[in-house]
Amino acid sequence: ATIICSITDSLPDKRKRGFLRYLKSKCAPLEAYYDDDVAEEEENKIQLLTEQMMESVRGIEEDMLDCKEKLGEEIKALSSAVNMATLERQKQINQLSNSVELIRRILENNSKPNKL
Repeated sequence: ATIICSITDSLPDKRKRGFLRYLKSKCAPLEAYYDDDVAEEEENKIQLLTEQMMESVRGIEEDMLDCKEKLGEEIKALSSAVNMATLERQKQINQLSNSVELIRRILENNSKPNKL
């Protein structure tokens, strides 16, 4: 605004009027019809829709958190079951390994000639 005022102050009257007409016709903001009543009704509808959407989003967020908690609990339970099964299988492998070692020793002893 300061720059425009300084420009118009330095112009002769005829050019000043031309410059002001140019500003008004080319640089002025768009004039649009605006009705407060319509805008208020539309605003109320938009507000209501926004509140309904936010309520739905909150419900979805709560459902997702519940699912996340349930899945976390299920994952812990499954992990525990897998760990227990792994330990049980390891015990069985160790028992089989011990049995194989015992059988190997017995066979070695039986294959040696008896010294009397």
